Amino acid sequence: YYSFENDVVLDPFCGSGTTSRIAHKLKRRFCYIEKKSEYVEDFKKELSKWYKDDISLVNFVNTNSLSDLRLL
Repeated sequence: YYSFENDVVLDPFCGSGTTSRIAHKLKRRFCYIEKKSEYVEDFKKELSKWYKDDISLVNFVNTNSLSDLRLL
């Protein structure tokens, strides 16, 4: 499997964000899904470093149910 620049990489069990970090380095967009709030808060701090020029590029959706998710 492979992807191209600007493709979207889905990381449904993100944890510490390794897949998302590599996707960002390879100029892929990514969708991060994580149930544990402590991981989400840590990853938000990491994202602010990556997108220090424009954090408005990042959207956060808080939800307890997959049925609450919508395509943005």
